[in-house]
Amino acid sequence: MWYSCCSACRNAVALRITIRQVLDRLWIYAVLYLTSIRA
Repeated sequence: MWYSCCSACRNAVALRITIRQVLDRLWIYAVLYLTSIRA
């Protein structure tokens, strides 16, 4: 039981890191898109 809880916690951390990376990428794409429109 302790092992399954630990693995679930690890999965949650990995998911949070993945979401943060995706959000960072979307933010970069949005900035590039806006600058290309303005130029």
